[in-house]
Amino acid sequence: MQLLPMTRDNLIALRVTDTLTTEETAQFKAMVREVVEQYGDVRVYFEMLSFDGWQLDSFLDNALFDIAFANRYSKVAMVGEKSWQAWITKLADIVKRGEVRYFDVHERMEAVEWVQHGSLRTMEG
Repeated sequence: MQLLPMTRDNLIALRVTDTLTTEETAQFKAMVREVVEQYGDVRVYFEMLSFDGWQLDSFLDNALFDIAFANRYSKVAMVGEKSWQAWITKLADIVKRGEVRYFDVHERMEAVEWVQHGSLRTMEG
């Protein structure tokens, strides 16, 4: 898991590759808690390159955390390259209060603009 330079204020920007471990999930949760404590809500840019998914215990732990913090996510951009990643984004959209949107990896710049400044309405119409 790599923290990206655009991380600032209430935006956490991450790039994940391979398999997300329990330790990395714990780091992410700590970042979310810290941002929520300071700003009240959190925006997330989650870029998945050659990403295989989560360790099982990590996936379950992250899912429960997302449910507990559902009202604190204002915007989540998930950027990926595999069809299952788009599917998991749809599941995340059910859980999280804010806007959740999937972008193909070639739409990376649009995802950055959307999570930083835009909204679905301004970006699509």
